[in-house]
Amino acid sequence: MRIIIADDEELSLHALRRMVLAIDREDMELVGLARDGGELLDLIIQKKPDAVITDITMPGLNGLEVIAKTIELGMHIQFIITSAYANFEYARTAMRLGVSDFLPKPLSINELRGAVNSIAGPAGIQLRTTHTCSCIIAAARAYIDKNFRRPITLDSVAAHVFLSPAYFSALFKKETGIKYIDYLTGIRIGAAKQLLNNPQLTVTQIGEAVGYKDPKQFRKQFAKSEGISPSEYRMRGAPGSPVP
Repeated sequence: MRIIIADDEELSLHALRRMVLAIDREDMELVGLARDGGELLDLIIQKKPDAVITDITMPGLNGLEVIAKTIELGMHIQFIITSAYANFEYARTAMRLGVSDFLPKPLSINELRGAVNSIAGPAGIQLRTTHTCSCIIAAARAYIDKNFRRPITLDSVAAHVFLSPAYFSALFKKETGIKYIDYLTGIRIGAAKQLLNNPQLTVTQIGEAVGYKDPKQFRKQFAKSEGISPSEYRMRGAPGSPVP
């Protein structure tokens, strides 16, 4: 297993190097040290490691941005993130990107050994590839499910998982079997159908409640999805219900 380590603090980097070498696995080789995100990404492209142990906050690209770029490059690398900050948002974003482990500083040799041993071998690498894609799509779907009532876009969802819109769009289709926009539309129309059972709400209000600021767009999208207009759907489900 070929490993690269990265930290922008010289003392921390050499302390990490000593711990990695102390793990002393016959199948493990330290192939590079980086002191910032740009240097780390260049080393990853050059050395093609199996695993990277990196600090999360570095000059230039941070650790999370490096991970996202390797995903877009199609490189299946296991990442162990280290951080001196107990930042929940960092940890949550790292998990969205399929990071293998998130270790707080100061590191202990036992924690690092356990993290490295858990990802060693071809099986671990293949597991990470699957795990990463699953984490990204699960995070994207959760974001859409939570925010579909707002005017979210492909760009905003892709940014949430640190990927470019084009790559995220292709990955979403590959992993779910449907396009991003079709998933978003399905969530919105499903919510609208539920709200149409409420006679206190007009069709226009329901469209706005599920993310359509333009009533005409809502009616058009609903009819395309269900084959009938929102008003017709309401009348079939609840005769006598008011329409706008």
